[in-house]
Amino acid sequence: MKKLKHRAGKTVVFSFLINLCIILGLTFSAKCQLFDAMCECGTEKADSLYNDCKYEEAKIEYSKFIDYEKGTTFYFAMTMLAKCHAVQQSPKDSVFKYLFIVVNESKMFRFVDISDCVFDSYRHFPEWEEITKTAIEKTFVGKTQNEIDLALMIGSDQKYRGLSPCKIDFLKEKQGIKDIWALQRKIDEENEAVILKYFLDLKNDISSFKIKGSAYAGFMLVLWHSSLNVLKKMKPFMKKAFLEGKVKPEDYALYIDKLRVNKGKKQLYGTQYCPNKETKKMELAPIKNIKKLSKRKLKIGIKTE
Repeated sequence: MKKLKHRAGKTVVFSFLINLCIILGLTFSAKCQLFDAMCECGTEKADSLYNDCKYEEAKIEYSKFIDYEKGTTFYFAMTMLAKCHAVQQSPKDSVFKYLFIVVNESKMFRFVDISDCVFDSYRHFPEWEEITKTAIEKTFVGKTQNEIDLALMIGSDQKYRGLSPCKIDFLKEKQGIKDIWALQRKIDEENEAVILKYFLDLKNDISSFKIKGSAYAGFMLVLWHSSLNVLKKMKPFMKKAFLEGKVKPEDYALYIDKLRVNKGKKQLYGTQYCPNKETKKMELAPIKNIKKLSKRKLKIGIKTE
């Protein structure tokens, strides 16, 4: 049996970086590149074939990792085999047999792995309910329902964002979806309603705001993609939460800049990028009094070089 060489602490670093990829909205390719760099899994060829819509060839390559010791690479390959079959609209057993292995056996399983839109046509089967139940129980041990709801929004927030051309074609041709962005916006509105209700239930009691880890990431991710109306409603809470150390300085800066840019104002901390109408490229949005940028960042606790 082939064995992978694992570095000490690699799993922890890997998990952190993959979650960072999700939060930053990196493409599938970028996630895989980072994944490969961390676990030395060598799935670059298979990943490339998947991205090029060569699913039969990709399945052959991913299948080569079935004999690996059950670790990072093995479960990643299992997940990708399930995705290949899902994109090809294979019989449900061809998809579920891999997902059951990942959900039941992997200690590194993340619920977001089964949030991919390629699995949408399989969610009505009873097996999917079993997979979801097992995944939630395994991923969110000891968590409150609010924490679970917020954490699950990581997957839904990214469902139709950063899609590869192949996935876009799949959704349009295989699933008949015409307006992908409209679907994502509907999900965003549902997520916005969840975070608004959550914070209304707190009744401005910041001491009750104790979410961490994936729940915190889910909350911030949804907030970053929220409408101007929601951003405005959250301002009093965000300011108070930041001052009491419940929200990280970097996240508070992102929130303030997002709010200001959406209002048509110049940002304060240099976190927001906007498309140039002429070049179509992303450029740093205008910054208010840029000479005082470092001073403003230091004032709220962001270290500068």
